[in-house]
Amino acid sequence: MATIEEDEEAKKRVQEAVWTWAVRLIVLAVVFIFGGFTGWVTWGAGDAGAVQLRPRVTDLENQLTQQKKRVNDCEGKVVVAQGP
Repeated sequence: MATIEEDEEAKKRVQEAVWTWAVRLIVLAVVFIFGGFTGWVTWGAGDAGAVQLRPRVTDLENQLTQQKKRVNDCEGKVVVAQGP
């Protein structure tokens, strides 16, 4: 039969194992969160980052609008040319 000292020793080993794994999981979570945050920050920086792409987005939106207008004009001309 186990003595009280052996029971206490086993209890301490279990507690240490639980704390060890809890700390490992917390460190792993912190590393993943920090990595995600770092990726999010660097995604907006650099030569192809969000700051450099914002003016390009407005230019592309203007080009898209002009192209849509041209398509509508061409479709209208086709309708007029085909007649009723």
